Amino acid sequence: MTAGAKATGRGRKGLETSRQVYPALKAYKIEMEQAKEEGKLIAWCGGGTTSIEILHAMDILPQHIDNMAAVFAAKQLSKEYCEAAEEDGLPHDFCSYYRTMWGYVKVGDKADPRVASIAWPDPDLIVGSNSVCTTHANGAKMLARHFGVPVFNFDIPTIHPRMDVHRDPDHRYKEHSHIGTTYPHELEEHYVNYVLEQNKRFIEFLETVTKRKLDVDRLKEVVSLSSRASQFFFELQDLRRAVPCPVGGADIMSLVTPSFIWAGTERALRIYQEAAAEARGRVERGEGAIKPEKFRLFFESIPPWYNLGLFGYLEDRGAISVIEAYPLMFCCLMDFEKPLESLARKQLSWMYNYSMIERHDFCLRAAETYHLDGAINWNVICCKIFAGFAPLFRDRFNDVLNLPVLTLDADQADPRDYAQGQVEGRIDAFLELLEQRKDATVNVGLVA
Repeated sequence: MTAGAKATGRGRKGLETSRQVYPALKAYKIEMEQAKEEGKLIAWCGGGTTSIEILHAMDILPQHIDNMAAVFAAKQLSKEYCEAAEEDGLPHDFCSYYRTMWGYVKVGDKADPRVASIAWPDPDLIVGSNSVCTTHANGAKMLARHFGVPVFNFDIPTIHPRMDVHRDPDHRYKEHSHIGTTYPHELEEHYVNYVLEQNKRFIEFLETVTKRKLDVDRLKEVVSLSSRASQFFFELQDLRRAVPCPVGGADIMSLVTPSFIWAGTERALRIYQEAAAEARGRVERGEGAIKPEKFRLFFESIPPWYNLGLFGYLEDRGAISVIEAYPLMFCCLMDFEKPLESLARKQLSWMYNYSMIERHDFCLRAAETYHLDGAINWNVICCKIFAGFAPLFRDRFNDVLNLPVLTLDADQADPRDYAQGQVEGRIDAFLELLEQRKDATVNVGLVA
């Protein structure tokens, strides 16, 4: 795709709750600034499995590096930061989240005065994880060196494919009944113990930094809040199986934020509870997010944050994303009476910690229960874990379910590798294909 293409901008949200997320994020920024003045600590976190709940239990305010980069992209600010990072030596095909953040810490609001309204306080500590890729762990070290603060990196093992039940082709994806980050098979105890011990060391690290002991009862309360919030988020996803679908993709992508940085807080619980209530009311009234609903799609991968208007473009043409894998990874049902073990299991059950076949079986299961017509695979060119998954996603959707897949190649945060005209043209052709398939099905039914 050609560089420098114009992005369409923000997504169109249908839920009142999802429209409240960005104002809540701005209010959280002010809370962090006030907390820092009061001597509380700010943690920047990278990777998906960094025990956000423990930070909240220790009264440390977390901000997620991916979330910050996504907000900069949504505000059309990431281009300048990516360019600044590349001028500083980072390659163009390096993760655009970390190019964005490295450019931000290097130039701040010099690139654009609008940054001041969304810039977060500098961190007092950094927390990383290798659960998605080594970039998160190495990026955490890089940022820690820049700010001169302590860093803790989690080492989350990949679950060996021998634990998958899907080696038997007759099982395929049929044995999946889970949604979200919960791994559907029993975890071997050595995995759980390995991560549990790291959480203990993480607590020791935080106690050294804060000079305070962890209140275990407070941790149980935080884990309980996180689990209850997850329950409402899963209910919201279940409600999207309804025809017509009550909630579209732009809403769900906005609702990723609470599980990213507020897991274990009343704020996340309230947001997910209200979002589920809104969706439940729509289903009871038979209301869909769009009218008419012609095509139901699976959206795989991280979306282009600089252009969540992509979902609106689809919806204007009668197509709606009814399920996306990415937002489902950050929530988990947990036993608050076993907080450290529960958090270890949540960290291990992260979707990118197990085999591609297992990961794709979840996608196939969703395809059945969400009444799909096709799928869009956003092939994130700077993220190898998504790029490597793209061919399998396409082939298995075609071979197993006979569902067409549109693969679009672009970045999640850097708009320079995005070509608006090409993307829209390919979407239009794809929807025309889905229309032809529907017409053919109707005609076959009439003949029969």
